[in-house]
Formats: sequence, structure tokens, C-alpha cells
Amino acid sequence: MSALGQVLQRTMKRLLVLIVHLAFIGMQAQSSDTLSTTTISESLLRLEEMRTTVDSLVLLQSNAAEYLLKDSRFQLRQYAPGSVATFNLGGANSSQSRVLWDGIDISSMASGTMDLSIVPGILLQSSSVVDGSNAGSFGSNGMAGGLALNWTASGKREFSTLIGLTSIGGLSFGVLNGGHFGKVNYRSFLQVQESSNTYPYSLGNQDYTMNGMGFNDVTLMQQYNGIYKRAHWKSDIWFTQGEKNNSGSILAAGAPSLLQDKALRVKYSWHKRNHKISAFVGREWQAYTDTLNAINLTDTNTYRQYTLQYNYHTKFAKNIIEVGHVSAGGTSRDAALLNVTARHETKLNDFWNILARGTFWQGKLYGAGQFIWSSKNNKFPIQWSTGSFYRLPTMNELYWNPGGNLELAPERSYGSKMSALYRQNDLKISLTTDQLIFNNLIQWTPLSGGIWSPVNLERAYTSSSTLLLQLVKGNVNNEVSATHQYSRVLVSSNASSLGKQLIYRPSFQIVHTIDGQLLKGRLQLRSHAMGRRHTLRDNANAGILNPEFWMDLAYSYSFLSGR
Repeated sequence: MSALGQVLQRTMKRLLVLIVHLAFIGMQAQSSDTLSTTTISESLLRLEEMRTTVDSLVLLQSNAAEYLLKDSRFQLRQYAPGSVATFNLGGANSSQSRVLWDGIDISSMASGTMDLSIVPGILLQSSSVVDGSNAGSFGSNGMAGGLALNWTASGKREFSTLIGLTSIGGLSFGVLNGGHFGKVNYRSFLQVQESSNTYPYSLGNQDYTMNGMGFNDVTLMQQYNGIYKRAHWKSDIWFTQGEKNNSGSILAAGAPSLLQDKALRVKYSWHKRNHKISAFVGREWQAYTDTLNAINLTDTNTYRQYTLQYNYHTKFAKNIIEVGHVSAGGTSRDAALLNVTARHETKLNDFWNILARGTFWQGKLYGAGQFIWSSKNNKFPIQWSTGSFYRLPTMNELYWNPGGNLELAPERSYGSKMSALYRQNDLKISLTTDQLIFNNLIQWTPLSGGIWSPVNLERAYTSSSTLLLQLVKGNVNNEVSATHQYSRVLVSSNASSLGKQLIYRPSFQIVHTIDGQLLKGRLQLRSHAMGRRHTLRDNANAGILNPEFWMDLAYSYSFLSGR
């Protein structure tokens, strides 16, 4: 197949070949171009993304998995558009990177991950990404960065209708509405999307058609906030419901298996002066029906999470105490866990900060800490950090029936990170490099009788380095995001994986975006390159996924009085 044919095929297999986006905005127009800057949040040097006009539109009707393809730091695993999507931000597995919603860790304690395909893109802020070992005070169980989700009802009136179409059988519809009544601000978002994910593809000289990988889901979000007696309050509701099919094999697809999921998350916060109290309740129901065998097997489970968080901060210190209770019941497990986590940050002087985190869990205390040094050069800021973190085992790893292992030890990491940013007129260059060693890595391994069970069996080393270059000249914006990754298994009870690369980690990822004015609209070209990946722990050639390259071309045009 020619190089052009591979590019066209890859573009077809990816998502939106055709997007029809209609926006009717009331008194407040949607955001336009914004260029990346630097944010220091909780003493961590974080870069804000370059969000183009096209990005601002796509963000409203895409999920987090689709949108974050633009960031080379993300390792996303997703088998088809709309299917379950997990991510990694420099760690050894997906469970080490966490997802926070307004400061509350909502990553599932059952699986340890958050499905990004059900996270609406509207929750992503320009500085949502925390990568690598910058995880010191990020969540209650983080080791290698994560995502900070949030959105705000500003009280400004807005009304948008969003319609999307794709050439692979996709249709989406959404409504964004906001405003205020009295002194109460509100904002709501409703999105319905589905896709048959039917498209042609080739393997060697054979042509096929993808079938049995369709999905449909509904998302509803609502926020109210205001001020009462000088205290800020905010309440949020987030509901999702979806169905995802899995054909099992792209060569000989049988009757697809079905994953059904419903989740309700409710959050309330009260903030006055230096004090903030947040309460979170989450409930998820999930059923998986396996139809690939002669007998249909259904696994049904319910998960619950209750979190109460108290935050107290001063000019030189920040303290968080969090009490969490998680439970899982159903076909495969029936258990509950209570944990208490405390996080503390102290600013020693203009250069040094200390972050500390501790969790009381299963009758034992686990601690993490990080030292951070930051320069005070505004033109060329540099930051260095070093620390040690932990990840507690998940409910599935402990209590799965059959196969759970109550003797599992938490994973432990030791790492160091260097970040630097250079600014000169319209040019910005940033470089980060992260070195991590992981002990007690948890892996599921086969036992006698065909039962799989998790065990602590590996020590691994990972290195991630990212170069971000941004240049603005007139009406043309350029951004190059390049990430190189190196990993090796240092110690393992499995001799075949010793000294091998961790699976599903591309050796490099590069994303180039160029955006400029064309007539009365904006033209954007985004190019993606991904290095080869291993899917087998012994790195055998049979499990290699070859390098990939694809491009996205988009044109945005504003009408209706420039809106």
C-alpha cells in the first residue's frame, strides 16, 4: 500500500472525517484563539495548551479521549471510536495516572482507571494536564500525573446547539446553556451521540469492513453556584449512560459483546476565606455480556464512592484532609474499603517547596513526599523536583472472585523531574524530562486452572522527555509537541520480560499543528506521528505495532454576525 494510501486509511479509521457544527450563541460568544502560557499550580510548573479556534469548537462535542490526541504526552489505548479509553502520563500503567474533578479523585477504585470516552471535552481546561512525577499532591493515589477536570457557571448568558456527523456512521447532538437567575449562576450541558463505526480497512492484500464496534451514550451535566453570606457555594450533577459493543476479532467478528454502564456523580462545595469543604457521592452500575461463547455470560456490578474533603490554606501552606469510602458489589466482588488521606504543602522560601501525602488504609500508613525547587527568572523559569509516591491496589486486584489477592503490596515509585521554559518575543520553548523507578508493579498472571491473579512481580524504569515549541507570526500559529519514551523491566519473576520494554508505550509521539487565517475563516492542519509499540511482554516481533502517521485538516468559518 502506498504511503498516501496509508495516510488516507489511517484518517478514515480515526474519527471525524466530516463535522457539521452549528452554534447559536446568545449574549456570550464562544472562546477564540488562545496561546499557551505557563501556570504554577500547587508549586508545579505546568504548560497551558495552544487552543485554536477549531479546538474550541471540537472541544464542545468531543470526549476527552478524542481531544487529547493533540497532546504527545498522552498514551491513549482505545480500540475504536467511542470504546473504553484508558490513558497513561508517563507511569508504568494506567492506574498510576489519576483523574480529579474539582479536586476530588474520581478514578475508579474498582479498576483503578477512568474511561475517558465518557468524559466530555468541555471539562478540560487549558492547564488540565499534570504529567510525569508531578503528582505530589495530585489526588489521593497518584504516582504519574493525571487530569484536573473542572468547569464553571459564570452567569453569562449562552446557548449553543451542537450537531456532528461522521462518515463512519456517527451522529451527535448537544445543547449548552448558561445564565443566571437572581444571584445564582447556572450552566447545563446535554449530549447524545452514537456511531456504528462501520468503515473499510485493509490487512495486506485483503479488504475488510469493520462491524460490531458501535456505541451510544448520553451525558448530562448541571452546575449551580453563588454567594451566600460571603461564602461561595457550588453544586454539580454529572450523569452518563452508554452501551458499547465489542466484536472481539477484526477478522472473524462474531456476535458482539455488550458493555452497559450508568454513572451518577454529585458534588457540593462551600468555600469561605481560607476554608473549603467538598462532598462527593458517586454511584456506577455496569454490566458486561459476553456473547462470543456458546453460552452468554453476564457480569453485573455496582460501585459506590463517598468522599468528604476539607481544604485549609494560608499564604505559605496548604492542607487537605480527605475521608473516602468505596464499595463494590455484584457478580465478581462484594467488599468495602475506608481510607483517610492527608496532604500538606509548605513554602519554605522563594525557591523551595515541600509536598507530603499520607494515607491510612487497611490498618497501615503509607507516605509520599516531594521536594520542589523553582527559579525566579520569569524569562527562563526552571524547576526541579524529586520524590516518592505510591498507588494502593484496586478493589478488583484485591477482591476479584476468583483470583483476587489480599496480600498485594502498594506500588511504589521514586522519581526526579526537570522542567524549563524559554520565552523570546513570539517564541516559546519548553523541555521536561522525567525519570521514574517503580517497585512492586502489579500484574495479572495465569495460575493453575486457567484463573488469573494479580501479583507484585516487577521493578521497572521509565524515562519520558517532552519538547514543546510554539511560534506565533502574524495570524499563523505553530506548535510542535514531541515526546520520547524509554522503559525497561529491571526485575521480574518472568524471565522472558526481563530487560524488555513495557507494552503499549510508543517510543516517540510527535504532533504538529499549524493554524492560520484563510479568507474569513481559519484553516488548521494537524499531523501526528507515533513510533512502534510492543503488545507482548517478551517484545517478540509478532506483537509489534508498526509506526503510524496521519493528518487532520479542518476549516472553521463564523457567521451570524461574526458568532
